[in-house]
Amino acid sequence: MDRLKEIVETLYPRFKGMEDHLAKPEDEFQGFCGSMLNGGISMQIRNEFELWNVDSPNHKYFKEIHNTPHPDDMSGIILRGIQDKFNTEDKQ
Repeated sequence: MDRLKEIVETLYPRFKGMEDHLAKPEDEFQGFCGSMLNGGISMQIRNEFELWNVDSPNHKYFKEIHNTPHPDDMSGIILRGIQDKFNTEDKQ
C-alpha cells in the first residue's frame, strides 16, 4: 500500500465529527487544520509522522515521491488525502 494512503487511513477516523469542516473548500479546511485554535492539527501530523526529521522514512517518501521538501507542504498533502477520502466516501 502507498505510504500516503496508509497515513490517510490511520488519521481518517480521527476526523469523525468534523464532517462540516471536511466538506468545506480545500483552502478553508487546510486553514482550519493549521489553526492553533483547533489544536494545530497540521502540526500534530508533522510531529506524529516525523515530517520535520529529514532522516525519517515519511520525510524521505514525501520528498522523493511527491517532490515536496517542506514538512508544511507534506502535511498539506496528507490533509488533501483525508479530504479526498471524505469526498469519495460521501458520494458512495
